[in-house]
Amino acid sequence: MQKKIFFVFDIDVEEREDVLNAIYNNIKYLCHLKTKKNKFSIKRIDDKLIRGRATSNLRILYNLKKNGITQIIDLRNPSTELSEYVPQGIERIFCHLLNINYCNFKYSHKLEKMPEITFFEKINDKILNNNGKTLIHCRHGKRRTGVCVAIYEKYHTNKNKDDILNELYNTGFRELQDKSNKISKGVYSRLTKIYNDFIENFYPNEARIK
Repeated sequence: MQKKIFFVFDIDVEEREDVLNAIYNNIKYLCHLKTKKNKFSIKRIDDKLIRGRATSNLRILYNLKKNGITQIIDLRNPSTELSEYVPQGIERIFCHLLNINYCNFKYSHKLEKMPEITFFEKINDKILNNNGKTLIHCRHGKRRTGVCVAIYEKYHTNKNKDDILNELYNTGFRELQDKSNKISKGVYSRLTKIYNDFIENFYPNEARIK
């Protein structure tokens, strides 16, 4: 059987631009890897779970391990985030070297609604069955991470509803509070749909964003 070879120039103009930008960003990431300043912070959820942002910095990952992180759940989906191929690959390799269990639950940032509840149940099972602490992150540790954390908190912590919703909204969806139109109508609409989908599924008596 003759194999088909993929060429960037065989796809349409818009997709070609996305692929070329992704290639550029991955190369740029590699070029600046040694000098890149990593602003990295984590937040403790409970004794089992920590939230943060993605990192492929070996020193940071080593320090996380020293502080009890035995598992990382990465929510990025490189098939929809082409610029994340290299950073995610490096993080995966470093986790292997440090004997940190690396799990990738693909959660596309382009979705306008949440995955099925079974997706989150599998994540929660991974967290609960881990003997040490789990760090969960997406790219920036905001929306996708926030949704996963909020669902975990609802079912597996004593955190009250108001605190859960305030943290989700103020950390992951703070762009919706900005009335100066810094984000496009399309982005505003997508974020609103995601937040309202969460409310409908988990807190149906709470107000939606209009």
